[in-house]
Amino acid sequence: MINPYEGRCHMLKSWREPFEAVRSGKKTHEIRVNDRDYRRGDLLVLCCWDHERQIYAEDCWPVVCRVTHLDQGGNWGLPDGMVVMSVRVLR
Repeated sequence: MINPYEGRCHMLKSWREPFEAVRSGKKTHEIRVNDRDYRRGDLLVLCCWDHERQIYAEDCWPVVCRVTHLDQGGNWGLPDGMVVMSVRVLR
């Protein structure tokens, strides 16, 4: 079981389509460059990013997720420096 007080909090930009998929529960993972040393138990605060206008979308509240599992680069054919994180939406 994940301790609710463990881990760090990461604010991340997310393009609208993957953002909506996570928010709806259809997407349960994030694939990212592991430039923040992500770990099990970390919180991800996903903020909807309008990549065409290069601003945060004004019509979306952030989605908060907990990292429940991760696989790092070098495993399962994942390139070094990348991470796949299983996430559970908290709100």
